[in-house]
Amino acid sequence: MYEKLDQLEKQLMLNEVEEATWEQIKKAVEDSNVTIKMAEENSLGFESTGENDKVGVVPTELNKQHKAMTTEKIIDNVEKVIQTIKDSPGFQGIVEDLQRKKEKLEDQSYTIALFGAFSAGKSSFANALLGEGVLPVSPNPTTATVNRINPVCEKYPHGSVVITVKNEETLKNDVKLITKNVSSKEGDFQELLEWIKQDNIQHHEKLGNLYQSYLRAMLAGYEDIKEYIGSTLTVPINEFATYVADEAKASFIESIDLYYDCSLTQQGITLVDTPGADSVNARHTNVAFDYIKYADAILYVTYYNHALARADKDFLTQLGRVKDTFQLDKMFFIVNAADLAENQTEINMVTNYVKEQLVQLGIRIPRLYPVSSKLALREKQNKSQLNEDMQFFENEFYQFIHQDLSALTAQSAIWDMKRAYTNMAHYKESVNMDQQSKESFRLQLQDKQKTVTKIIDKTDTTIQEDQLIQKIEKQLHYVLERTSIQFHDLFKETFNPTTITESGKDAKVQLWKSLEQLIGYVGHELLQELRAVSLRVEAMENNLAKEMYDDLIKTSNSIDDTLTFPKYEAADLATPVFSIAFESVDLQQFDKALSMFKNTKTFFAQNEKEKMKDKIYEQLEPLISSYLSENKSLMTRDYLSQWKELVTIIKREMKEQLQQHTNSYLEMMSSHVNIEVINQKLSTLTVILTNHDIRMDENEQK
Repeated sequence: MYEKLDQLEKQLMLNEVEEATWEQIKKAVEDSNVTIKMAEENSLGFESTGENDKVGVVPTELNKQHKAMTTEKIIDNVEKVIQTIKDSPGFQGIVEDLQRKKEKLEDQSYTIALFGAFSAGKSSFANALLGEGVLPVSPNPTTATVNRINPVCEKYPHGSVVITVKNEETLKNDVKLITKNVSSKEGDFQELLEWIKQDNIQHHEKLGNLYQSYLRAMLAGYEDIKEYIGSTLTVPINEFATYVADEAKASFIESIDLYYDCSLTQQGITLVDTPGADSVNARHTNVAFDYIKYADAILYVTYYNHALARADKDFLTQLGRVKDTFQLDKMFFIVNAADLAENQTEINMVTNYVKEQLVQLGIRIPRLYPVSSKLALREKQNKSQLNEDMQFFENEFYQFIHQDLSALTAQSAIWDMKRAYTNMAHYKESVNMDQQSKESFRLQLQDKQKTVTKIIDKTDTTIQEDQLIQKIEKQLHYVLERTSIQFHDLFKETFNPTTITESGKDAKVQLWKSLEQLIGYVGHELLQELRAVSLRVEAMENNLAKEMYDDLIKTSNSIDDTLTFPKYEAADLATPVFSIAFESVDLQQFDKALSMFKNTKTFFAQNEKEKMKDKIYEQLEPLISSYLSENKSLMTRDYLSQWKELVTIIKREMKEQLQQHTNSYLEMMSSHVNIEVINQKLSTLTVILTNHDIRMDENEQK
């Protein structure tokens, strides 16, 4: 049964789940004696039948033993095991493994990334979580700055504000990106600002309102901020709001770190308020991706009566692409301002609608929570009872933070505690041996070590390398197919009766503007697709590494059943840096396609737009294929290099464990200890493991 579950887990990790697989999962859950908490019916889109029904989905239990006790209790048990075995000969390796797991469990530091489009109420929701009005509400979306609310420390006490100002190169690239459709003006940042001011670029018709506002803010704030460009400055907390909300300052800011002592940060949580999904700066998609990949949890905020905008859908589509690549479902979706609803029925209607939208964007079984940030903040400030909706969310959220996130480490620690018992039982056996038996066992041990070492050294991973290459090729082929399908929708969004309204020369201006927007959208989607494929490949690479590691352990145990190894820990693989597609493409090559336009009537009524769409894609498809081909080579090179390095590390560490095992046994056999001391230690370890519902006996070998 567990082999089936492993296969299903692999499919989930690799984002290749079919309907039949979901049926297998359901059957496996029913057959298993491991309790798995399933979602309530109304959380899967069914009509609510009770006043207290909630929309959120409870996370699956990863570890029954871990759920039954707190992380603090597990830490306490690990320490007891360390104290029990540390003075025993040959146990230093396991002590070090347990100490490392203990430190990881004790390191209660978490990064929570907060996402959402402008006006979704991100800052309000953050303040509700913090319980204080810490973050100001920015009046405009132009100032996309990363704001981090950190726990206090000795260096930065409560109220410390550290501001990182963009360097000149970053500012120059920002301006060039914004003005690329106006001119290819060269020069340093100050020269570019002079050009903007002299030529009145901040009011140029080719720039949207967002870009115009951003440039005006830079012109207004330059003199006050220029001496700090490329550096950091510390300001008092009463100036924090100014740097967040004042566009003239905020347009120059890379990030702001506020060190604040409150109930949230006291739990080791750093809350990161990220640039909005509709941020002015395309560079922030890199920032967003890093937080999606590395954050311990993701909170996405939508507003109760706002439809999902294009920027929302783009970002949520990316979340849908990568959701199944993580070991845990770390995404929480918030419907803010739920107090605007007249009754529970209306809340259910809205949340079900949002859920349907999320599912359409690829986010299966979303955890969705309707809340009122304004009400929750007021209740916390007044120290009154928290409303039911916010309390429900916080219960789920903190359960995830303090239990689910540490479950994998806890499982690994429990495994090492079992190793400690197994080795202690072997220690007892070695003490009972006579001298002749010890000498015979020593020779056998050394022979087995040589045999296992040869097996590890000769392990070939050509098959896994081929699987990685095939995975990359297959995934990028699907990207090309999806792009060709998606191109139809992108074309409709950019070439439609609201964007093409004129005739003659004015129409040509509109057509070129729509083309630029279309090419930009396609390039952006390709970049996001590549990043999503990367996470899938990284998940597969770790999965293949774990399989290889587990197979080597199984083979090693068939030769020497006294061998014990730690559990595999997923490697942190580096995602390749991808360039943005079509940055240097000459759009004039599409002139012939755009010249097919005669007038709006024939374009829309007589289906000329379809012919133009096909012609544009005919010219764009080779560029897409070339971009994907280049990045296929990049991904193959990068991930094969990382794979080989990972295999080398695994082999080296296994041989080190093997040598340590041999040395430990030799040390055990040469030591003189009272058998009653060992029995007492075994009894202590038995009691500790019983706390985790683990029954051991002295014949336990694995």
